[in-house]
Amino acid sequence: MKRIFFLIVVFFIFTISERLSGQEPSSGENLIELMNERYSGKFYKTLCFSQEVLRYDADSLISTEIMHEAYQSPGNLILKFKDWDSGEGLIFTKDSLYTILSGKVDKVQYRLHDLLIIGLDVYNIEKEITVKKLKQLNYNLSLISSDICMGKEAWCVGDKASNCFWIDKSNLLFLKMQVRNKERSRSVEFTEYKIIGGAPVATVINFYDSNNKLTMQERYFNVRPFAEVNPSIFIPENFLKSKW
Repeated sequence: MKRIFFLIVVFFIFTISERLSGQEPSSGENLIELMNERYSGKFYKTLCFSQEVLRYDADSLISTEIMHEAYQSPGNLILKFKDWDSGEGLIFTKDSLYTILSGKVDKVQYRLHDLLIIGLDVYNIEKEITVKKLKQLNYNLSLISSDICMGKEAWCVGDKASNCFWIDKSNLLFLKMQVRNKERSRSVEFTEYKIIGGAPVATVINFYDSNNKLTMQERYFNVRPFAEVNPSIFIPENFLKSKW
């Protein structure tokens, strides 16, 4: 009798733990909620790094370049091309993209940065904000399926013939996104995740064209999650003097 009772208790505990650890999302919105819950208060809100950028054409390397970047959640990203004082780069802030030439703003355009939203911000901001922005970017969050992505068991959210993204089932980290529309068609992979400063950081990013040909690869170095970042660096007028 005691043995039967013991087996029932063990089975009950196992069932509950499986339900909690292997929770299956019912939709893309539910998955976003689970991602946020998994890393709530643990994911970095700032990230500073430099990167080697390799560009390819027809499978051949055609150029390399060094860039410096800083990220601050939500939605802020600054890139300095070539070197710290080149005066060329980009700033993503307040859902806008600022193109900087000779240290000054050359162009401003409305831009939701999907990689920032689903690759980084999702772990730090309210689910409703992430959902709203992804819907604006035409991701169908009602579609979700089990899939294999980059050799990993993953959840695929969206229409595979259009816009979709993949999330690793084991750790709920972003793996890949795909965009298919008239304006641009591409896919991007976050690879070679490493635990740096106690947090997971994708250190190699691959960009592919509509024919799945590699066009660019970013290799991160001097990676610093949780770094101190002054919000003023995301003000376009401060671009030349901004350092991190």
